[in-house]
Amino acid sequence: MPHPPSFYHSLVLANPTPESWLMYISSLLNTSTPEEIRNQFLKAIHSFSEVKDKDNMWISWINMEMVLGDLMGTVKKAIENNVGSNVYFRVLEILVEKEEWDVAIEFGRKMLKKFNRDIKAYIEFLKMVNNYEASNRQKVNESISQKQILRRASQCLKSHELITIESHIAKHLFDTKEYEKGRNLFEDLISKHPKRTDLWSMYIDMEIKANEIDKARNLLERILALELNKKKTKSILKKYYLLEQEHGTEKSAQAILARAQKLAE
Repeated sequence: MPHPPSFYHSLVLANPTPESWLMYISSLLNTSTPEEIRNQFLKAIHSFSEVKDKDNMWISWINMEMVLGDLMGTVKKAIENNVGSNVYFRVLEILVEKEEWDVAIEFGRKMLKKFNRDIKAYIEFLKMVNNYEASNRQKVNESISQKQILRRASQCLKSHELITIESHIAKHLFDTKEYEKGRNLFEDLISKHPKRTDLWSMYIDMEIKANEIDKARNLLERILALELNKKKTKSILKKYYLLEQEHGTEKSAQAILARAQKLAE
């Protein structure tokens, strides 16, 4: 049998953490009005001094508004209280889940304007764009296309940070079964940065995850054909050997092992 609200309130008094506050507030759902619950969230937020704790409570509150019924009103309060990027990311995620695309796009624009030096802000925005295009089978407005957003990012971020954004989007495309789009983006990345074995490795992992083993083998052969140093070649051969152990035959695994042994000579 669940504990009464007084029990959870005593936990808050003893150890006021976002977790204990959330347990207490959740215990009030069946006995309190939405406004009373919102007041408790505000009380919890004002009790914390650490930004991380405040943001965690805002996220919990926003999640609960899916039940209470005033999501955007609470989001407005959160923005007025200058919340951190993680709160924005959660709101965008909810809007995408609800397929409220117009609101999501407008909110995403505000997010990018506020966090224009945050890599994850660009990643989350571009994931939203890709989800929109997959769901609606149409392109977004050119002003928020991947090309334009990456161009905007290039004005605020360093080149290696742009590569991180693009590689995350390529992975996202694979995860959402937009395989050809993901491959095109990975191919563009490795053509521009052929010695970045981490990009190759990420690409290979996504093909394996998609159960495209022959495509993964082809990528491994392509990278091994490059002039890599011994350490990187050894690492790639180890990855190849593990792939053959799991998805190939004893003969194919031994063939890769022999190539590794020859390298060590």
